[in-house]
Amino acid sequence: MVTFVENKHIKRRLLQSLVNHPLYIYFPTMRTITSLFAGLCLLSMVLQASAHVTFTIATGQPGSYLYTGLRVPHGCSGSATTAISVSVPDNVYSIKPEVIANWNLTIQYVNLTTPITIEGQQINQTVSNISWSNGLLPNDQFQEFGLQIQLPSTGYNNTNTLWFPVVQTCVNGTSTWGGIANTSSWNQYLGYPAPHIDLVNATSSSSAAQPSSTVAHSAGVSVSAGTASTLMLLLGTFVAMLA
Repeated sequence: MVTFVENKHIKRRLLQSLVNHPLYIYFPTMRTITSLFAGLCLLSMVLQASAHVTFTIATGQPGSYLYTGLRVPHGCSGSATTAISVSVPDNVYSIKPEVIANWNLTIQYVNLTTPITIEGQQINQTVSNISWSNGLLPNDQFQEFGLQIQLPSTGYNNTNTLWFPVVQTCVNGTSTWGGIANTSSWNQYLGYPAPHIDLVNATSSSSAAQPSSTVAHSAGVSVSAGTASTLMLLLGTFVAMLA
């Protein structure tokens, strides 16, 4: 027991000597700065991945009716949203939007080159674009714009994914959520992927894998833009104080 106590006191004295040593003070500070910098980078990645315009339900079986919605989690760089416009894939022939109070609903149609028959009814035109406009969604609030969609047998370019590019118009500025994986638009709208729906058990020749920037959102990571910006500012200030 005496030996244990003596060793304990020796270790404590050695630890105090190390803590008071200039090199110990300097290097932990540098490690702290490095760790905080890495944390800032990770927080930035999470922000980018979690603040997208996405579908509330993003999977469904081909041929089934999917009741989902476009969730708009924030505005354009802090500016309130006034309009949402979504482009409908060419092979989606049945889609109905939800009427949202205090928003104007506009549905645009396009004529089909060859009429098709759906549930015994001949269809000569289909929906090409749906927009909700003249509304006001503050940056610190979110809104879901409901949609009823009959899912087709395949997705974009014979894959298992349907892409719905969205243009978000704000009081100041516009955000185009138009990136489609494995196309030039992905780099054109880097960080702004189009909302998508994955077809489960669909028959296709290939599968469009989602780039890593969407992984955090799929895992359920949720960080508000305002809160994350504040955290980044505080961390940055702390790093500056330590430097």
